[in-house]
Amino acid sequence: MKEAVCLILKNSDGLILGVSRKDNHELFGFIGGKKDDTDKDAKSAIIRECFEETGIIVKNLKLIDSRIYGISEETTYLQHCFIGEYSNEPLSNEELLSKGEGVLKWLTEEEITCGFFGEYNKLMLEINDNVPFWHDAKTNLPKRTKGSYSDQDVLICQMYKSNIGRTYNNKWVDMKNEELNDVILWAYIPKIPKNMHSLFD
Repeated sequence: MKEAVCLILKNSDGLILGVSRKDNHELFGFIGGKKDDTDKDAKSAIIRECFEETGIIVKNLKLIDSRIYGISEETTYLQHCFIGEYSNEPLSNEELLSKGEGVLKWLTEEEITCGFFGEYNKLMLEINDNVPFWHDAKTNLPKRTKGSYSDQDVLICQMYKSNIGRTYNNKWVDMKNEELNDVILWAYIPKIPKNMHSLFD
């Protein structure tokens, strides 16, 4: 079966990098495209697509969903959706247009779900909200901060247990602000689905 790939790539403000159609610069969707015969696998395909469409070298990729999806027989694929991180800035729209690509725009979740494949995009964002993405606690601290504290409590993975913690003066602390020296990984706490809120009242 034909396969396709897409990528949810967010900046530190929570905006999603959208790519326009080549023939319509007003219609935006996730980064991605068809898996080519030369691609080793879906991961290789999204790395290639991301670089071609944005100039970004994506890293720390994580597959969050694979399903058969399409709005017509011609557009039905085994679709693989990834999340990832980046360090280099995307190419300018002028550079991308000169290569025959679409244009880029940082979009809100509402905007990205109004474009083509909006229903699919909305579903992938809901899945992403409930999948922890683990970061290296030694090299990649939470970006958004208020004063010396991190913006929010996060899940942390210590040597022999998991916990809730945050950063303080670039050091990991627990909920009592006691320093932790064995934090290996951290992840933003997934959103709790509305139909489960009553379980936590």
